[in-house]
Formats: sequence, C-alpha cells, structure tokens
Amino acid sequence: MQNIKSRAVVGVLVSVIGSSVGCARVDENTGLLVSELLRCTSAQGYSSGVARTICVATVDGKPVEVHTADAYLRMQSAAAAAGVSLRIVSGFRTMAQQQYLYNQYLCCGGNLAARPGYSNHQSGLALDLNTSTGGVYRWLAANAGRFGFIRTVPSEDWHWEFRGAVTCTPRCEDGDTIIGSDCRRGECGVFGAGCVNDSRGARCVFGACPATGTATVCLNERILATCNNGAASSGDCGAFAGFCSTAGRDRLSARCVSAFCVDSARDVPVAHDGCWIQGGQMLHCDRNGAATTSACPSGQACSMLSGRPRCEPRVCPATGTPKICVADRYIAQCMNGAVTDPGDCGAFGAYCSTAGGVAPRCVSVFCVANAREVPRAKEICLPDGRRASCNAQGVVRNAMRCPTGQTCVATGDTVRCVAGTPDAGTTDAAEGDAATEMPEDDDDNVAADVVAVDAATPIDEAGERPEPADAAASAPRDGAAEAALRMPVLETQGCACRAGAQRTSPRHGTWALLAGLALIARRRQRGARR
Repeated sequence: MQNIKSRAVVGVLVSVIGSSVGCARVDENTGLLVSELLRCTSAQGYSSGVARTICVATVDGKPVEVHTADAYLRMQSAAAAAGVSLRIVSGFRTMAQQQYLYNQYLCCGGNLAARPGYSNHQSGLALDLNTSTGGVYRWLAANAGRFGFIRTVPSEDWHWEFRGAVTCTPRCEDGDTIIGSDCRRGECGVFGAGCVNDSRGARCVFGACPATGTATVCLNERILATCNNGAASSGDCGAFAGFCSTAGRDRLSARCVSAFCVDSARDVPVAHDGCWIQGGQMLHCDRNGAATTSACPSGQACSMLSGRPRCEPRVCPATGTPKICVADRYIAQCMNGAVTDPGDCGAFGAYCSTAGGVAPRCVSVFCVANAREVPRAKEICLPDGRRASCNAQGVVRNAMRCPTGQTCVATGDTVRCVAGTPDAGTTDAAEGDAATEMPEDDDDNVAADVVAVDAATPIDEAGERPEPADAAASAPRDGAAEAALRMPVLETQGCACRAGAQRTSPRHGTWALLAGLALIARRRQRGARR
C-alpha cells in the first residue's frame, strides 16, 4: 500500500513538473525523480554524431545535462565540506558553440576540440572544471570517481566526464599509489604505508606491520600498534605511565611495560618488588613488566631502609615528598608515605642531621659530636693523625698528613703538627695549656656509633646506598646487643630493630679500625683533663 501511494505521488509530481518545465522524469533504474526535482529545459544533444533530446539545468551559471548536474552537485557539496571550492567552467554545448570551438582549434591555434556532434560536451556528459584553483585537481583525483566522474583526455586535467556508477579493479600504481574499486586514487606512502597486491587484494599495508597475520609492534618508545593483515590500530603506553617495549622479544611481540618496573624501553623486565608512589603501598612487577600494588598492614608503609622493599612501621608522612632523617643515620626520600630512596649517612662516617633547621643532610662525625649539634667551620685532627678542616655544612675538607715525626694536636678550633707522639694519658707536655682541652662529650658512647671512611672524601647525600642485609649476618631484632659492631637503633612506635648491619667486607673492616682509633683518641683527651 505504501509503495502504491509513493508511486502515485511521484506520478503527480512528474505530471505537474512535466507540464511546467517539459523534461522532469523518473529514473528508470531507481524509480525516483531525477536530480531531486532540478528544473531543466529540453535541448538538442548529440552522441557519436546522433542527435537526441536531453534535459538541461543551470548550475554555477552554466547549462548542464540534468543527470550530470545531479552528480556534480553531490560532488560539489562533498568538496565544499573538505574546504575545496569546485566550479564549472564549461558544461553543455550547442552545435553552434561546438562548431565555433572546432574552427578555432583548426584555424586559429585554439584548444583541442572534437568534431561537432562528437564532443561529450554535446552529449551532456562532459564538464570542464576549475582545476587551476589550488587544491581542486588533487581533490578530484582522489574523490571524483565516487560520484561517477573520470578524466578521459590525458592532456586536459580540467576535462571530466560523468559515466555513472564507475567501478575499477583495485590495483597498485607507481609504487605506493592505490586505485580503489570506486576508481579513487590514494597515496599509501602519506602515512608510511606501501601498496601491496596479494591474495587479499590491493590495499595499503602499514610499514611497521607484516602484510598478513597479526602482530604487536612499537611505533616508538610510547606508541604500541596492533597489526591485522597490514592494518594497524594504535594505543598509547605513555597514557598509562609505560614504555612500548620489545626488549627480550622479537619486534613483532611488543607490549606496554610499566615505567615503574623498568628505567627505559631497552630494559628487559624482571619480576621484582618496589615501593609504589601512592599511599605507601608495595609495588609488584612481573616478568612482563606489568605492575600491581598491595597495601601494607595498618600503621606500616613500604620502605627501602633495609635495602629491599618491605612493609615497615611508617616513618614518612602519608602525603608529600619530603626528605627525613631516620635514627640519626638514614637520610630518606619519602613518596606519599613510602620510603623510596634511602641513603645511609652512617656508611660514610656521618650522621643524618637537621640541626640548625636545615633540610636533612649527612654531617661527618668528625665535625659534630652528635646529630643534634650544629656544624661550624673549624680545624680537626683525624683518628689516623691527619689534620683537616670542617666547613659549616659539616663536611670534612683538605685532609693532609703531618711531616714525618710529627703528629696532629688540636687546640680549640685550630690544629697544628707538633714533634713527637703524645702518650695516652696526657696532651703535649711542652704546650701544657688549658686551651688544648676538648669540650666534654654529651654521650660517653658516641664513638661506638661512629661509622668512618676516608675523611678526605667529601660527604655526599647521593653517595653509595647500603648493601642489602645478609640474613645470616643481620643483627637480631629483639633489641639484644650485637656481638660485634654497635649500630644505631631504629626506633619507631611499635618497633625496635637494629638498622644497617651489613655483611663483612673490607670497607667494614676499615670502619671498625677507624671507629676504634676515634675511641682511643677521645679517651686520651679525657684522661688528660682528669
């Protein structure tokens, strides 16, 4: 019933328009009005020398056969949407117009023109378009085929003819140019692809992908592409704080690797734990570089103080990234509750100190008696007999040995080299002046907490980190005194543990020797005062 009504309406429209214009008609293939009711008038056209009646409409001020006009208007609209201004320069020609142009061509050096009666301008199929306008020809070359227009005169890029629903065999031309089934030309190379014509037909194949099959590839250190028979869809690893990586794999097996699990796209990921940047959580990386997190028990947070990540009593604030001192020994970088980058001042003969209201820093034990003393510039004698100086940051500088046969003697904040070696119970008898007395120590056991290295080496917060504790050599966590070296006690609420105990190494042998020398030197000085 609906179809009958539609045909009736079409029939009425045809009869009305036909009576007023004389040439509107129904397309025999679609049953629809031609050109969406374009108004047209009858004209005498020619095809291969044979006269026939056609209907001509006016488009862009030029006469155009109504079917050609309909296709052109659709193409013009698509071009405008792409920012291209398409215009008709010449459309339908009468016999007289074609005769004039043909005579000009023969006699006066005019443009190429077909014999009268044989030009497709007379059949209504041909249009000359404004291809001298920037961007017009390129757009037509890529899109005209979709609307049924093709070029038929190789020497005239402005001459286009309407051939209806044109189809082409998809193929590759000139390397990276592809011709589609709608006769559109495309340049595969514009996006780094190549034209391939294989068992799957002609198509553009992305340069980073295999022509057939599936694969995942890296376009750069951030972009991951999934390939399917030469076509690629991409994702951004960087949007998830990751790298696109093929490290440890072939180039067609790329994956996103968390930037918290590797330092760069070239690092092969391994399974390991770390501290997450949020909430003091533990970070777990698998062997593919994928990261997961887990929360620590209440009151604890992830910490690297022991040399490996584990849940410890919280020492950092829940948010922010401050540096802090732990147990007067460790200088720790906090990251939202977790200790992510600890440094061991004690391993370099220093305290972690904030004395004087400054940010945490390592201060040499030869410059201050404890972590609460504000360092000042002065001269000192080192336990091995060298003379040196401390600066206002508590760093040992300019260590040098006394001449042969002399030893370093401190007098207040200055030192000098004197002949001989004082005995254990007195200061230099020749000098015998009260100014040589050292100030009383606040802590009788301070020397036992000393961790020393070569005092000529400047103390640096970015120095070597503590080695991971060896389970067999670690100090007991029940508070019992160590059998060997006394280390600072890490004490936080609900926790008491010996921190920093390391397995024996030549460096720690030096540590013990220098600590003993420091203890002997201070006892000698106290004996002189008593």
